[in-house]
Amino acid sequence: VYVDELVVEDHLFICRSLYPSIPEPLLSKLVNFNKRLYEDTMIHHKFGRSGYPWEFNLRDIIRSCQMIEGAPESSKSDCFLNTVYVQRMRSSTDRQEVTKLYEEEFGVKPLINLYPRVQLNPEYLIIGNTHVKRNILQSSTISSCELKILPGQRQSLETIAQCLHHQWLVLLIGPAASGKTSLIRLMSQLTGNVLNELSLSSATDISELLGCFEQYNAIRHYRLAIDQ
Repeated sequence: VYVDELVVEDHLFICRSLYPSIPEPLLSKLVNFNKRLYEDTMIHHKFGRSGYPWEFNLRDIIRSCQMIEGAPESSKSDCFLNTVYVQRMRSSTDRQEVTKLYEEEFGVKPLINLYPRVQLNPEYLIIGNTHVKRNILQSSTISSCELKILPGQRQSLETIAQCLHHQWLVLLIGPAASGKTSLIRLMSQLTGNVLNELSLSSATDISELLGCFEQYNAIRHYRLAIDQ
């Protein structure tokens, strides 16, 4: 089976079909930006050495379109940049390069709030322009929370909240004792959700996460009960 790599025209065709409400010029800039970012990091190796190799593909374009659809009109052109692209970079220099590339492609300077406002009410956790529904049955535990919201954590909390809102997986990268676990615990307490933690190591087998593939016969238990 031979499969050709998707090109710009393919990306545009797919996005136009899935998100007809997004203007064509914005889609074109987004697709070209994604393509240039892939070329600069994976082909020309201009930046992004830390965290290499990178994958900037149709998945990132679709996620950006999902954020564009739900964003206010004033922020549709840059609402996706920080969460989908900038925050994935491992160094401040690489983040600046991504922002610079965005400015070249879109012709505007993006508005990235380093300290988004955090609001809490009985029903929602609101961080910046993102809201996450809270579990009102567990939200009372916030009063006993020992974790505090630091100014430098707000941007990361907003990114995690956006991932939760869109039901995307969150992957936190950083050195030991940098606050990754505390950040997730804090988000769990702010949203009133129970957090289940599983410690993993290099010796962890994949079957411990996914389970095995043994066949299961549910009827056998009923037959045993009837026989007894």
